[in-house]
Amino acid sequence: MDPHRYFIAVTPRDALAAAMAAGYVEVNHGKAAPLERMRDGDAVLFYSPRESEGGKALQAFTALARIRGDALYQAGADGDSERPFRRPADYLDVQPALIRPLIDALAFIR
Repeated sequence: MDPHRYFIAVTPRDALAAAMAAGYVEVNHGKAAPLERMRDGDAVLFYSPRESEGGKALQAFTALARIRGDALYQAGADGDSERPFRRPADYLDVQPALIRPLIDALAFIR
């Protein structure tokens, strides 16, 4: 049995650029709870409904990351108005995959 778990995060594609460059995963607007369920070696598949927030529709899986370590950390400095929680991650080199051709094969989609 595979001890690793797999998660899907929904994020506009442009929001992934900073996370990929810096090697972290941030989900649900920086909330800690979803990240606390993740462990070293778990995978996160990113689905991007749009190119950017409120932008052109994309509807594709756009990135795949593997969680590195069990450390959860909070970005930013004390006193910052936004201090999102993050986990270190390694991003794999993948090509975006449009979701429409995959829908019939994905059992978790209703």
